[in-house]
Amino acid sequence: MDKSFYCPLPTKFFIESGNICNLRCPFCGTGLRRKGFAKGFMSKDDFKIILAKIAPYTKHISLYNYGEPFLNKDFLEMAALATAKGIACATHSNMTAYRFDEQTAEAVIRSGLTFISASIDGASQETYGRYRVGGDFELAVANLALLQRTKERLNATTPELVWKFLINAFNEHEQEQAQEIAVSIGVPIEFHLMDVWGHEEWKSSQHKEQEVWGAEKGQSRVTATDEEWREKRDFPVAMENLKLHPKLHYWCEQPFDAMVINWNGEVFPCVTACADKFSLGNLLVSDLETLWNNAKYRACRKFLYNYGPIQNSDAVCAGQDCELKQKYL
Repeated sequence: MDKSFYCPLPTKFFIESGNICNLRCPFCGTGLRRKGFAKGFMSKDDFKIILAKIAPYTKHISLYNYGEPFLNKDFLEMAALATAKGIACATHSNMTAYRFDEQTAEAVIRSGLTFISASIDGASQETYGRYRVGGDFELAVANLALLQRTKERLNATTPELVWKFLINAFNEHEQEQAQEIAVSIGVPIEFHLMDVWGHEEWKSSQHKEQEVWGAEKGQSRVTATDEEWREKRDFPVAMENLKLHPKLHYWCEQPFDAMVINWNGEVFPCVTACADKFSLGNLLVSDLETLWNNAKYRACRKFLYNYGPIQNSDAVCAGQDCELKQKYL
């Protein structure tokens, strides 16, 4: 049985254009101005180095993580470089970095970005501002509306624009109102439960209903059941057949099939890791093939694949502070 925990090279990459943000969202390391990781913006030259290394393998780049992408002056050019190689390129934005004008909106639409998710959690400044601290609700909606009008004027098919509304206890009563605003500007809206990281005061009635339903059905957020997880498996496995322990979160699959790259080239096991001490290596100075299957990466996979009993593992995933608070069962 091969337990070396080598994996095929990833086809999905998260590349952080910068970990600086204009907001102070309370569940975000950047928003909290948490210390322990270097801050800055990825340069266009560094992006080119990374893109050259991953382009032969990647099908999709998520050009965001711990920061507001539009604060990086080279962000749109970076997206254009990726999409020019036929790589789908998506981003998430709070839409409040600055007020877009017609020229900026046209540059965004022509950049080649395939998807933009606008994070606007509410239908009024009061509710929106509870989480998007320092944000301007009117500005966020105005910028999104301008992008949609510009897309229609240019008869463009991309980027796909989506208003993403994260439901919490303070904004759940405004879902219908937000839907009406979204219809008025011509942008589809998606409602998702906010990951509240154990903060009970943020849980909406929908969070609580889901918890009750899950307890009654004996189901977790992860689709695999305990029985499926306990089936004898060999490694490596086809990624589409990978089943991790049901107590793990969906991002725990990322060390097996996606690479997360910070603004300075540092690579992390998943999007929740934001301290320099959790780095697995640096793609600016390493080749992709060696870094992806180095000892630190394989230790993370071994820990997650065998999650449950105490492993005495020195893996980053066993030690980093993330939503997986219970590192062993």
